[in-house]
Amino acid sequence: MAEDFYSILGVPRDASDAAVKKAYRRLAREHHPDVNPNNRAAEERFKKATAAFEVLGDPQKRKLYDEFGEDAAKIGFDEKKAETLRAYKQAQSAGGGMPFGGGGGGAEFDLGELFGEMFGRGGGGGFRVEDLFGGAAARRAQGPVRGEDLSARVSVNLAEAVSGTERTLNLQRPGETQRLTVKIPPGVHTGSRVRVAGQGAPGSRGGPAGDLYLEVDVLPHPSVRREGGDLYMDLPIT
Repeated sequence: MAEDFYSILGVPRDASDAAVKKAYRRLAREHHPDVNPNNRAAEERFKKATAAFEVLGDPQKRKLYDEFGEDAAKIGFDEKKAETLRAYKQAQSAGGGMPFGGGGGGAEFDLGELFGEMFGRGGGGGFRVEDLFGGAAARRAQGPVRGEDLSARVSVNLAEAVSGTERTLNLQRPGETQRLTVKIPPGVHTGSRVRVAGQGAPGSRGGPAGDLYLEVDVLPHPSVRREGGDLYMDLPIT
């Protein structure tokens, strides 16, 4: 089981956003590789703190993490899947079955991702409810359908933002976890989007996969701030 992100940053679960940011800055300053050259333990603590802040520093991702734990930090876990899992848990707690809903809207479920304990990890592909109730023939007539685009947030430090870097991601696929190395180009800033073609959700009926979009956050530097294309440092002098 993964280490709790709040424990990594050393803050309580009800900590304010400002307290979370302050705790991360303190840990980043203490364990930054530039301050601890050739210290693998410090580097590992810096990476853990960065991964924790990447989630807890984003209000939406923090909300999902508080509700679903480490699963919410996986790439591809979005509000749509959260709603499906939330409805399922509510139905189970009320003693009911799986909440299909009505109206023929064709909600799609991935058994391997959402219900791993019941069906076995990686055991289920997606299915649409309307397939079970007579909608399959109509859907086949529509032809290939492109897969959905996925998005995820990645954090880089200031030096990586200036010079470019790489990130290795763990993508949850039906039946497996795929490791993907992505290049982050130099010059990115907070809000930049990096497109990774063909790495989104798989298409259906022979359609192409969607794309993966990485939304970049540039982490605060302990002593240098960036304003546009300029870097500033407050240096106390006597």
